[in-house]
Amino acid sequence: MEAVEIFAAKQFRYVKNFPIPSPQPNEVLIKVKAVGICGTDVEVLEGHMGYFTSGMAKYPVVPGHEWVGVVEALGENVKDFSVGDSVVGETIIPCWNCADCNETENYQRCSKRMETGIMNKHGAFAEYLTYPARTLHKISDKIPAKSGCLIEPLSVAFSAVKNTVKKGDVVIIIGDGPIGLFLLMVSKIWGAKSVIVVGGIENRLAKAKELGADAIYDAVKGGANASQEIQEIVKKLDGNLADAVIEATGNPKAAELTLDLVKTGGTVLLLGVFGGKHASLNLDKIVLRDVTVRGTVGSPNVWPETIKLVESGKIDPSRIVTHEFDLSHFQNAIDLVKNKEDNVIKAIINKK
Repeated sequence: MEAVEIFAAKQFRYVKNFPIPSPQPNEVLIKVKAVGICGTDVEVLEGHMGYFTSGMAKYPVVPGHEWVGVVEALGENVKDFSVGDSVVGETIIPCWNCADCNETENYQRCSKRMETGIMNKHGAFAEYLTYPARTLHKISDKIPAKSGCLIEPLSVAFSAVKNTVKKGDVVIIIGDGPIGLFLLMVSKIWGAKSVIVVGGIENRLAKAKELGADAIYDAVKGGANASQEIQEIVKKLDGNLADAVIEATGNPKAAELTLDLVKTGGTVLLLGVFGGKHASLNLDKIVLRDVTVRGTVGSPNVWPETIKLVESGKIDPSRIVTHEFDLSHFQNAIDLVKNKEDNVIKAIINKK
């Protein structure tokens, strides 16, 4: 089968004779229909993704964790799926035996977990992949592949909003990339009173406005005045600072900005991955104003709800797709995403 394999930092190969995997007991074989290209894929290829720099993950790996496909074959003991089912899969594949998996339901924290296309599990930049049935979810075959493959990042945004935002909240999202735009879409559905998107790329901020942002702000143009100017925008909308600030860039400067924008008693959620970079925070702004600061990883226990949002038509994730490629053009696609060229917002591999 054709596949892209990253065999070392900054080195990959596109091959046409990669072995087709065989489903083991409790697994299914899936024919991949479409795959989203994520910033994490860029980090894995570049070699500075945290799992690789820490030794938790190793090369070689077939990347690709945002995908949709069709069940092609069943391993032994699989009863809840049939050949021909349209499916998506959770990125995190836990051990299902430890306390985090079975006692707290926080299986995203499992120390023995694999992460598809990232940590010790081949992903979907290939014709086929095998998957544990327990981490699969059926979706309607009426959902186009370019939407289905984005259920994974949408679920990450849904998890973040569900655990942070309350109805009537004023929300600031720092980041105008795909996750930032999904955070906006979910926050509006979730009942946020006002959502402000802070970014630095003109066409992405325009897309945020199109998707329902109550205000947008270009932090690159704002420069040193960004903090004060964003505060003024928020206060005009609500008379106060934000109930929740969600950071979705992985930029330490953005993390530092969050504490200037959240109100007393509010919440800061860190969703971006920082690649080992450090931020300088005024901790008194947390302590003396009773601010909650949290991190989040993965999207546990929200996939059925996320899928319903897409199947019902309340959210169409394909609205942010700007570019589609064949797998053989992986180099072009990954360079486009890495360099943010040609007004790219979201690029996908679509096997139509």
